[in-house]
Amino acid sequence: MLEGANIKLSSVATDIMGVSGRAMIEALINGVNDPQTLSSLAKRGLMKKRMI
Repeated sequence: MLEGANIKLSSVATDIMGVSGRAMIEALINGVNDPQTLSSLAKRGLMKKRMI
């Protein structure tokens, strides 16, 4: 469903139901669409990807 809406979360988070993925999905539901704001929700392993 996310891919159909042109949201490529799975290309960043291998487990979109993990802590970071759920936080980002919740933010999207609440209307957040700023990439920097969404990337600030990254936790643990995704933090490394965010720095690259």
